[in-house]
Amino acid sequence: MSDFDLHEMNGMHVNLNQATLGLNDNFRMVAFTRESGVWIFKFYLDHEDEDDREEVEDIMTQIEAIEGSDFKAEFEIIVGNEPIAWPEHPARVVFRNARSKK
Repeated sequence: MSDFDLHEMNGMHVNLNQATLGLNDNFRMVAFTRESGVWIFKFYLDHEDEDDREEVEDIMTQIEAIEGSDFKAEFEIIVGNEPIAWPEHPARVVFRNARSKK
């Protein structure tokens, strides 16, 4: 990973960390990575909840506002209570609930 990529990953980590402060217990893990210039975010929920889906939308809106018009991203919401494996490098975890351990 180049210094520029590392700088971008660190910046996104800080931005996403701030945007996810105060998540409720239904959120199990929030992780992100970047592939071919596209940011990829994964939000893991314990159970289906429309309010939490709206929270994810709000988080993504905050990140888009910070990053600007050239920002390219995809996000996925994964619902279930199965164990979550730690993502492989270069993905980063911003939030992980203690109940989510493998």
